[in-house]
Amino acid sequence: MSFFENAPQCSFCCFCINLRNGAFMMGLFELFVFFVYWKLDFKENFNATNWNVLFLIDRLFEVILGTALIMAVIKKNSRIILFYLFSEIICIIFNVAYITQSFARATTPENNTSNSFFLFVIFFSLYGWCVTNSYYQELVNY
Repeated sequence: MSFFENAPQCSFCCFCINLRNGAFMMGLFELFVFFVYWKLDFKENFNATNWNVLFLIDRLFEVILGTALIMAVIKKNSRIILFYLFSEIICIIFNVAYITQSFARATTPENNTSNSFFLFVIFFSLYGWCVTNSYYQELVNY
């Protein structure tokens, strides 16, 4: 059995999509969020503070994870999905720390709007992690 078998699981993604397609869509979501963030927010507001550099590294790592998840779902490779699950937990913890410090230092409402969008992304990533974990459990148990 696996390390994550006691984590919350779901039988469908978005109440009607099977778990394999849902996990595939979560990989696409990882890529989509990176490109949205890159186009809308990052290039205009980047300054070389430690948090921004770490956040850029995290976003690039999540692009790699999203690509790996897409390939793992296509090939039904449970080891890569397990690597994704462990790595995504680390990324989510980092993102929560980043958004916490970002809300603490935000001085204008525009900064809070960007942070609110990113907070939505974190919650959706948690849901995506649950869908991917459920798909992993389905792969391992069959």
